[in-house]
Amino acid sequence: MHVVILAAGYGTRLYPLTKHRPKALLLLGRRRLLDLLLDRCLALPGVERVWVVSNHRYIAQFRRWRAAHPQRARIRLIDDGSTSNENRRGAVRDLQLALRRGNIQGSVLVVAGDNYFSSSLEGFLRAARRRDRTMIGLHVVASRRLAARYGTVRLDGAGRISRFDEKSPHPATRTAAMGLYALPRRVLPRIDDYLRRGAQADAPGYFVQWLSSRMPVYGYRLGGDWFDIGDLASYRRAIAAVRRSVA
Repeated sequence: MHVVILAAGYGTRLYPLTKHRPKALLLLGRRRLLDLLLDRCLALPGVERVWVVSNHRYIAQFRRWRAAHPQRARIRLIDDGSTSNENRRGAVRDLQLALRRGNIQGSVLVVAGDNYFSSSLEGFLRAARRRDRTMIGLHVVASRRLAARYGTVRLDGAGRISRFDEKSPHPATRTAAMGLYALPRRVLPRIDDYLRRGAQADAPGYFVQWLSSRMPVYGYRLGGDWFDIGDLASYRRAIAAVRRSVA
């Protein structure tokens, strides 16, 4: 299995912190966000390689980071060629690029590079592999007002997504999509189908919304802490959570 970490965004809502550095390389306590994500991913059984997609503006910083990483032999970097928030490719196109550049033809775990979560991914991946399911990670957030920032889902009795709303101002549930996706091999050609339609490429949630209306997609709720680090307030809360975890 391959892992793709999508880290080509420009983090404009985190300025000035991300004016000259990528969001995924921000420090959370004493370690970088990307290192914490890699801890979770590389601990999983059967992971062959991790592909990190960056943009051209920050690729040199990622190269320096990789050169110093003890697991660098298992990490590959991809430059998506974009240079600014205005000409960014979007997360779904970056995923498509990673699949092509890496010649990835088997199952893939996709992780948004601005996620911090404290939970192990072993249960999530085991549930996805057990029945060869397309599965997304879920977290129940504190309020529907907070849920409106994310994609939200409703599950049926079998755990299948029966409703997916991407950033609805009036979400039906507090169950938010985390930016964590287990995609079996048979699903990968659907990414090309989706993009050929000229669909929204910026947020993977739109792809999941489209996919779940055409085939079974399942949800898996993860416990622990989760932060989508999109602004300074969420970044500070994530730092506090990491500090509590090591205290």
